[in-house]
Amino acid sequence: MRIIRKIFATITSFIVDVIGGSFLSYLADITFLNKIFYKKDEDKDVKKGN
Repeated sequence: MRIIRKIFATITSFIVDVIGGSFLSYLADITFLNKIFYKKDEDKDVKKGN
């Protein structure tokens, strides 16, 4: 049981690390890029008159 607990703890800490660290910065980058691209798309739509 101890080995299973150690493996579970390692996996959990790894997941938390990914979600807490690189995953959040990755999400922040994506939302930032999406805002820029969506603004450009909205400008194009306004010019077309859609």
